[in-house]
Amino acid sequence: MGFIDDKTAELRTAVRAGDTDRAAQVITETVLENDQSFEATIADMTATDLRQQG
Repeated sequence: MGFIDDKTAELRTAVRAGDTDRAAQVITETVLENDQSFEATIADMTATDLRQQG
């Protein structure tokens, strides 16, 4: 798995557990470490989540 794949799975785990602090931390880390804008990073994570779920 790649960076976005790993972070998306980590975010999904935090959200399912109701851990909003961890979810926010994962999003912040992902945006800061990714070489794209916030919007592009979230779009990538959304597409990855749909792919992982489907």
